[in-house]
Amino acid sequence: MIDEKLEKVLNSCRVDNRAAQKEIYEFYYGFIFSIVRRYVGSFEESKEVTNDVFFKIFTKINLYQQGTNFKGWITQMAKRVAIDKYRADLNKIKTNEKDEIPDTSERFDIQWLNKMDIEEKILLIQKLSPAYRLVFNLYVIEQFSHEEISQLLNISTGTSKSNLAKARIQLKALMIKYQYV
Repeated sequence: MIDEKLEKVLNSCRVDNRAAQKEIYEFYYGFIFSIVRRYVGSFEESKEVTNDVFFKIFTKINLYQQGTNFKGWITQMAKRVAIDKYRADLNKIKTNEKDEIPDTSERFDIQWLNKMDIEEKILLIQKLSPAYRLVFNLYVIEQFSHEEISQLLNISTGTSKSNLAKARIQLKALMIKYQYV
């Protein structure tokens, strides 16, 4: 969507124009879904969270500063909504620190993931437990520091490091199970 048209459509969204909202929704749905998919466990849940993102976009559209990077703004919105979903589910899930983690003698090598196509990577990362998946995404993909992750998720830096280590162990075990290594 070119900038002039985008700004016109966004201005219409600001006055709750449903046709303009539909246009934004249809244009950016795949983009938002791909971001949410990295953070959320299932395909169906990803669709639900994607819709939550659009609800938040349309209710907070007045906070978007005209002329700035809209795609960047909605990217951050998608990440925040996915993280908020994780926080809301945290009380339900209560990650068990004694998860069964297979013993793998070799250390996880991120290069193994780089050899896989994107859909395989996403499916594999989706199999991680929610806490591990979130920290893995934030640290490896988004390149947040452990300090930033601890502040964002309200966990200790040590927990962030521990969850990343366990995510890598789980990923290695999954890659062996599905014969990617």
